Amino acid sequence: MARIKVAIFDTDKTYRERFTDYLMEYKATEMELSVFTNCTFFFEALNVDNFHLFVLGSGHKEVLSKVSEKRVPILILTESVQSYVKESVEMLEEEIAYVSKYQSMDGITRQMQRMTETMWGCKEEQINKDVEVIGVFSPVKHEMQMLFSLLYAKNEGRRNKVLYVNLLEFSGFSEIFGESEYDIGDVVLQVRDGNVRREFLLASIYETEGFSYIAPLTNPERVMEVTGEDIRKVLEWISRETDFRTIILDVGINVKGFLDVLSVCSKIYCLGKKGYLYEVQMRQFLTYLERIVDVTFFEHMEKMELPSQMKVISGGISLLDQLDWGEFGDFVRRKM
Repeated sequence: MARIKVAIFDTDKTYRERFTDYLMEYKATEMELSVFTNCTFFFEALNVDNFHLFVLGSGHKEVLSKVSEKRVPILILTESVQSYVKESVEMLEEEIAYVSKYQSMDGITRQMQRMTETMWGCKEEQINKDVEVIGVFSPVKHEMQMLFSLLYAKNEGRRNKVLYVNLLEFSGFSEIFGESEYDIGDVVLQVRDGNVRREFLLASIYETEGFSYIAPLTNPERVMEVTGEDIRKVLEWISRETDFRTIILDVGINVKGFLDVLSVCSKIYCLGKKGYLYEVQMRQFLTYLERIVDVTFFEHMEKMELPSQMKVISGGISLLDQLDWGEFGDFVRRKM
């Protein structure tokens, strides 16, 4: 397979070196890089080399007009996607894209691949459009996040075939549902190796009260090793090879590239909590979010304050039954 010829122009030395070091370490077999910091040398290279993609960072306004003449896809790394103003260059909309430079490197390289997909011999796999992916996360680490997601799965399971995937740390899931032979980490490793066996995947999926699940990791260090790209590939495989119609992702913020995970969701629940400190934490997170994600992310996201029910929960009978027919269950059903 031919390597993609990528020209990078960025006057920010620190970011440029970090970005190119990442590409050299992980994408050297797929990309041939040419890096520039000087406009003169960059313009000279435009007249000699035929690049497949331009990646422009700090100082891009100085070169964008000249680069646009090449009619080659351009990826612009910005400080803030929310506040950018597109320069007045005559280009087709699909030939230029603006992304935040502060997102995960996985997210940036995936955008690079999408913009040059015809060079890769095949298009990026997509999640089956008939499958709804729902993401749940809590910047304030709400103690009821998992129970909200489980009740959502149970109620949704009354009308669709549902798969629940837990990406939380120390959620207590195995204490409630029992230990499992396989977990999401085992599935991720098979997908990474490109050697997924259907029988193994089916053996990794367990049945419970009205829905199915893949067991979470019990080692928090392994949670931090799972990337957004890993989960996206797992979802693609599941949506293609099974008949689940709804997948619910319970996402912790320690998942590497957790925003990449959420970006594949058609619906996102962002769970907050009443109280001054929690409200400050939520505002800080949303301010961060506004800097690095596209406005379309917010169109899929619903922010809500989740009530706490921890004091009324006890063991002995089904945990979900305790909550399903009470105030908390009513709250979840109103949100569906």
